[in-house]
Amino acid sequence: MGFLSSIWLFAVAAISIPVIIHLWNVRPGKTLKVGSIALIEVSSRKSSRSFKLIDILLLLLRCLFLILIAIVLAMPYIQKEQDKSGIKGWLLIPKENFKEVYKTFKPKADSLLNAGYELHYFNSNFKKVVVKEALADATASQQKKMVPYWSLLQQLDRQAPAKLPIYLLTPNLLNNFTGNRPKIALSLKWDTYTPSDSTVTWIEKAWFTADKNVHVIIGTGKPSGTYFNAVNISSDGGEGHPYHISVNNGKAIISASDNKQSPVAIDTATLTVDVFADNNAPDAKYVKAALQTVSQFTKHPVNIKSFSDKDNLSGRKNWLFWLSDKTINPKTISHYQRVLVYESGKTAAVNSWITPGACNSATPVQQPISLYKSVIGTTYPAEVVWHDGFGKLVLGRDYKGNTAIYHFYNRFNPSWNDLVWNADFPKIMLQLIMEDDFLFDKAKYDRRIIDKQQLKPVVINAVKSSHNNYKLNTYVTRYFWLLLVLMFLAERWLANKKQLT
Repeated sequence: MGFLSSIWLFAVAAISIPVIIHLWNVRPGKTLKVGSIALIEVSSRKSSRSFKLIDILLLLLRCLFLILIAIVLAMPYIQKEQDKSGIKGWLLIPKENFKEVYKTFKPKADSLLNAGYELHYFNSNFKKVVVKEALADATASQQKKMVPYWSLLQQLDRQAPAKLPIYLLTPNLLNNFTGNRPKIALSLKWDTYTPSDSTVTWIEKAWFTADKNVHVIIGTGKPSGTYFNAVNISSDGGEGHPYHISVNNGKAIISASDNKQSPVAIDTATLTVDVFADNNAPDAKYVKAALQTVSQFTKHPVNIKSFSDKDNLSGRKNWLFWLSDKTINPKTISHYQRVLVYESGKTAAVNSWITPGACNSATPVQQPISLYKSVIGTTYPAEVVWHDGFGKLVLGRDYKGNTAIYHFYNRFNPSWNDLVWNADFPKIMLQLIMEDDFLFDKAKYDRRIIDKQQLKPVVINAVKSSHNNYKLNTYVTRYFWLLLVLMFLAERWLANKKQLT
């Protein structure tokens, strides 16, 4: 028997806890009745300790219970050797896509099976199945893909017989591939296809505009990429669009006419942004102008106002731009969801440019953003939002409680960079203040595909054993779960019985 996550076996050390408890044998003292204490001399107090195991059976049950927990966490499996004699090869199909894949490649799949190929699921244990069983499996469509295809290939490379021909049939969706391309020594032929639902449309977000209409962001997933566009809908519903506006439990919602997506709540809130400039008033003007442009473009109500460090804060607001060299009060931070602060320190002249992170890859800036000066920090956040041409952090993010803090090692000032003069400055600010509003469900809506040349693993001529047997893993976690439940019930029954006696 083997373990997929054997490091969890160190949890067996937890059995020391019940052992210590059972060794701690403290017995109550005995009272002796005497007629007189006249002849009893005073003596020094004596104490005794007894390190003797008590309730041995209960101790064993508790130790076994903890051992079983460690085994379950380690994910045990039994490795069985299978004889490959008479097997022409393997045909692998993902369980979660079996019906569609088999339908797409039916002539090829049937031809391979008739030629003597074995059918296996392309999942962690590579379970052997037959076509009728796989097509009738009601749980196949509910199977969630957890392991990327390249990781499965590495596992297959360790388990598959040497020189055994393998045919792999899968969809070519990009979200099935993560990490580095593996190096394998398999005789592999891999065919892919684009799923029938290669284009999907959904409502990503919606909000009320200042004129009481509804601004709707529509997402479209295609093999070429993911796109967003906006439409304005009259709040009374109107006609000429495939969307329906209604009220549910006092909240406005919008849904598509085809009912393929659950209704989406319409945002009624106003985005609140405070700006504290102190001696950097010009910086604040640039930021406010960009935010006003964002509001006009998105039609999202935005309330921008100047902030004083003497303001009495109450409630919780969206954004604070702390454009000052003063240290911000921690109590002030707690009143905002996101805070951008100017970092102070030694400045250095640089000759580089600013790359505004995700904005640069999703909607590339048209002009380079020159960088002239930068603040040299003593420490930097782990998460990089913007960086310069040398990869050094310009804007980083970390968290304090429920507040995201953006540390800006620069300034919104033309003497430091060309950011505020760049035509894409409002677009960059839009990406910054609303990035969390467009974290769409990639597993559900991402329809990008991977090129055939990109998905192919690196084939190496490694020396593998040439024996006719191969090893197949069968996971037995469920049986240990059953033992764990039985052990828990037995321990509780015995402990309660002891208390009653």
